[in-house]
Amino acid sequence: MNQKVEWYELERREQYAPLLPASSIHTSSCPVAVEPSRSGYSDDFTFEVLFEGADTWEWKSPATTAIVQAYVTDLPNVRSHRLSNEDRTRTVCAAKIGLKTAIMNARLYDLPGFGAIDADYGGVIRNFIQQTDCIVYVAAAMKPLDENDLELLRSIHTHHRLTRKPVFFVLTQIDRAWNYDESSGKIQWETVRDANNGFLEQKFLTADGKIDSTFIGEGFIPVSPAFDAKGRALATQNPEDSQKYVADSGMEFLRQGFNDYLKNTSGPKHLVELALETQRLLSRLSQDIKQRYADESTPIRDAQRKIKGYKAQCGTIIEKKTKAVQDLENLGQVEITRAFASSDPDNLALYLSEHLSEKIKSTNVLQGKEIDSIDADKARLVQDWMNRNTKGLIPRWLSCWESFKGQSNALIDRLLTEALVAKQEAQGSDSDGEADITEAKVEERLITRYVDERAEAFKDTFDLMSKTWGAWTIVAGLGAAVSSVPQVIALLGVSSTPVGLGLLATALIGASYNHHKLSKQLNERREMMIAEFPEYAQKIVKEYRIQAEEIVNSRIGFLIEIIDNEIDSLSNSISLLEQRLGTDESLDRGRRLEKLADLIQECQEVDNKIKELCSSAENIQTNIATDDSAIATS
Repeated sequence: MNQKVEWYELERREQYAPLLPASSIHTSSCPVAVEPSRSGYSDDFTFEVLFEGADTWEWKSPATTAIVQAYVTDLPNVRSHRLSNEDRTRTVCAAKIGLKTAIMNARLYDLPGFGAIDADYGGVIRNFIQQTDCIVYVAAAMKPLDENDLELLRSIHTHHRLTRKPVFFVLTQIDRAWNYDESSGKIQWETVRDANNGFLEQKFLTADGKIDSTFIGEGFIPVSPAFDAKGRALATQNPEDSQKYVADSGMEFLRQGFNDYLKNTSGPKHLVELALETQRLLSRLSQDIKQRYADESTPIRDAQRKIKGYKAQCGTIIEKKTKAVQDLENLGQVEITRAFASSDPDNLALYLSEHLSEKIKSTNVLQGKEIDSIDADKARLVQDWMNRNTKGLIPRWLSCWESFKGQSNALIDRLLTEALVAKQEAQGSDSDGEADITEAKVEERLITRYVDERAEAFKDTFDLMSKTWGAWTIVAGLGAAVSSVPQVIALLGVSSTPVGLGLLATALIGASYNHHKLSKQLNERREMMIAEFPEYAQKIVKEYRIQAEEIVNSRIGFLIEIIDNEIDSLSNSISLLEQRLGTDESLDRGRRLEKLADLIQECQEVDNKIKELCSSAENIQTNIATDDSAIATS
């Protein structure tokens, strides 16, 4: 992408590559991924888009800056640059840029700052953060973080606590903050970096009040993509200056951090996931091959009897599937309702009010540190309320979840048993009682390890939510308190952009503002914080219920898959036997059986290799720091 080199000389004012607009204006909610080019492409970089309603990606060439912007932004008049009239009328859902010379073997999602575009993009950001393996939080080096950045940071912190995904903090554009401050003895970006690290250490603490070093890590890493591009452009003309620019950019250090993560953590993790999914598919294939082997070994009159039995068995499952799915959904709702029976949001709001109202009324809630203290108490109280004796949501949910698993398994067992009875009745009294793949219980039909990992992950997530709700402070409330006194900000000569409450309190005192009005603002803020308890409680209980429904629906999905697999397997057996009855019996059945036996042996060997691969990958993860390969940047 030559633009990334040429722009530095042509646009010194901006000092960023103008591929996508670096501004807070609306540019559409189309996510853009950057990844290594697929093999077979000769271009230095490729550009593909996925249109709304389409199933396949479409390649667009030439991939100039104007063409990329025409497809992924809603800037004025850009659609006219699209390559065809049809394209100009279609909506792009996603886009990806492939780099032939990509340094990292990873997919990077370039996302804007949370709230920087519009509400729709907020949902896009949350969705892609869920998909990624790690998160890169990017801040500009021209100014330090403030209270306005907390909403996104707190969302990322909560996601980190739930998933253990690492977060890389990056301070970019240090080339635009290179002024030296004699009073501090630091370059401007160094001052911003230190302030940002201090901000993180102040705002993100563990339950025991210590700095959350797992989340913060090494703090902000200073980089300059501009210096890096400039250095690479000078590689042949001026090697000495080239090396200095590349070194000052800090990009190699950042890339090394990413590569270490991809090699040691994300790679093995994806390998295990891929291996487990392969094992699940292999298990189904192996079952079908074994069934075919048994069918091929059956004489013709037995084949006719088998067809009759299989059809009865398959028909019973199809007939009862719809009711079984409805019963599973009803069971899930019953257990969810039972779990939440003692978790009325109004009771939580009352509980918070009883324990925090006096503190709020006696505390200067215009100071940031006091608000943080109240938030910490609020998080602890929510955790206590959720775990209180046997009526707490967490103990009740764990009990209801086990009950749902047992009842839902029994329901599918009954369906499969009824289908087996129908098969035996259709085959008649001469049935030889041979074993069939449907006789296995539900837990044995599932890849136990795969299912248990999913269930355990859900359980851990659900339990951890009870310990991290303090991170969901209602930032909108803070902004409302500040914006309610614009005349104070104007008097002090401070920007009218919402600022932190601590800064506002300091400014009010420093200006000796009228004590009566300060007291009025203090009382209004206290009343607002107490009034927020019902909404806060509603949000918490609602999020728990959504999480519970996802857990139940996931389990139902696995059980429905058992039913569908059974129908597919029986249908395949029926088709195979019917085909056999229509062919010449002189066909070499022995050769077919030999091939099937070889396939069964190969399946077993592949399964053993998968188990070895899983063990090897898990050992890699165990031997390094346990962090939880796509990367999202915000």
